[in-house]
Amino acid sequence: MSKENFIWAEKYRPKSVNDILLPAKVKQSLLEYVEAGEIPHLLFVSGAGRGKTTTAKALCNDIGAEYLYINASDTNGIDVLRNKIGSFAKTQSLYSDKPKIVILDEFDFATQFLQAGLRSPMEEFSKNVRFIMTANFENKIADAIQSRCQVYNFNIDTPAIKTEMVGQVGKRMVEILKSENVMFDPKVLIELISKIYPDIRRIINTLQKFSSQNNNVIDSSVLNFESANHELINLILERNWTGSRKFCLDMNIQSDLYSFLYTDLLPKLAHDQDKYARTLLIIADYQYKAGMVTDPEIQLAACLMEIIGNI
Repeated sequence: MSKENFIWAEKYRPKSVNDILLPAKVKQSLLEYVEAGEIPHLLFVSGAGRGKTTTAKALCNDIGAEYLYINASDTNGIDVLRNKIGSFAKTQSLYSDKPKIVILDEFDFATQFLQAGLRSPMEEFSKNVRFIMTANFENKIADAIQSRCQVYNFNIDTPAIKTEMVGQVGKRMVEILKSENVMFDPKVLIELISKIYPDIRRIINTLQKFSSQNNNVIDSSVLNFESANHELINLILERNWTGSRKFCLDMNIQSDLYSFLYTDLLPKLAHDQDKYARTLLIIADYQYKAGMVTDPEIQLAACLMEIIGNI
């Protein structure tokens, strides 16, 4: 069985903008681009698991545009500009008369060099190529890049929109669970979604992992289920650097690691104010440096080692 068919988050990833779980105002604006068959440069901003990358790819699919996908946290050196982006941008699409699209995922972790060097191509090749960038942290995107883009914030800013979205997510999770022949308690499902939302990817991963360990049944014990994130916390608290590093690589935890450590690890250290304070400073320092490094894997390993050495 392929990875895409095994991992629910991939198996049920929407291919069309119309199927993506987004606030109505944002979705309607994006659907207008689909109808026009044309997009400007776009910047999608929000926390992890809220549909930024899915939306970028779905826009390309709906418009019928050829696209180049680049994870800017992994590949962000001079070769990206000269070879990948430059070569892609200079040629016409072989498949349609639509503009080609470059998706730069996790662009807030791109180097300052890449951000500065991208300004000229965004203007020079604008007739032939559009750029879609995704970021968790808008403040780490250069003003010169933001000014060239239409910025969409996927974060939920009102209780009313959150209530609307929790209902939509609930309907989608019911569809997935029924498709996977998983029994569930609707009240428990909504409570779980309300607890984890807006990280939709985490909701799906939690449901898959729990059901696989609980005979394809989602019951009230899922609310106290130790998800993948809690497994990582345990590895760190056990001072298992090798295990925690491997876990992050296996689960592809990179760009959202620092926010997770802040929200989930720090409370575990509240009993020791010295360790709490030192760990907070470590997290803040590595998050700040993350946008300037060329190898995020080394950065991640060093962060985990320093935190484990502190606790």
